[in-house]
Amino acid sequence: MIRVAFMGRKRQAACVLHWAATHPDIDVVVALTDAHIDGSPTAAVAEANGIPTMAYAEAEAAIESGDLEFDLGISLGYWRVVRPPMLKAARLGIINVHPAPLPELRGRGGYNIALLENHEQYAVTAHYMDDGVDTGPIITRRSVDIEPAQDTAASLGERAMEAAGRLCIDVIQAALECAPLLLPTSENVGGRTFRWRDMEPLKEITDGDDVDGKARAFWFPPYEGAWTEVAGERVTVTPKVVLSQLASDETVMTDETRAV
Repeated sequence: MIRVAFMGRKRQAACVLHWAATHPDIDVVVALTDAHIDGSPTAAVAEANGIPTMAYAEAEAAIESGDLEFDLGISLGYWRVVRPPMLKAARLGIINVHPAPLPELRGRGGYNIALLENHEQYAVTAHYMDDGVDTGPIITRRSVDIEPAQDTAASLGERAMEAAGRLCIDVIQAALECAPLLLPTSENVGGRTFRWRDMEPLKEITDGDDVDGKARAFWFPPYEGAWTEVAGERVTVTPKVVLSQLASDETVMTDETRAV
């Protein structure tokens, strides 16, 4: 039996948490999730399975006091940077599933950058955490289909997180089979790291930009997307593909209706 500390949020993390909670060889001892949000799917799964939830600071304090012990940490879609003592508490390490290819795209905004730069390949990555930002040794990657001329950040993100959930389960199963050894890894060197402050300036539409391409690259509601200024006001630009998806049969535009 391996004791697991689970860190994650949203639907994909809830699915993985449910799988782990019902696995005969896993004892999920704590879930660090968005329990403060009404209707949180991960908190609901934790509650249904009798798994205590903690805020990050609570978990750190419990580790320091000896009240929280675990063998393996799992992070999927978790928004906090994990630090010591959490990193040192897991004898089998903490595995993060990053929703972008490593080492190419560390930190935030992998979907945005891939579409903004017209990448033809995309992937999600499982790696062991260290004290850097997505810099720990790489365990494995899983390819994700990308359509640079059609995808929005939201559509690519949805497929990436589905793949991340499947990859997470595969990697947990592999870690169980490999214990007490760690999984084989490869180096995580090179690439670029993006933070929120790096992304915001890229959202402004300027002369020479591919307007629709930039709009798709930053279309990720409820976050503000690519924008331009109209009459002194900042206006979010909606991609054509989104308008097309929203249209009903009665509102589809044709060359004839555009001329009216």
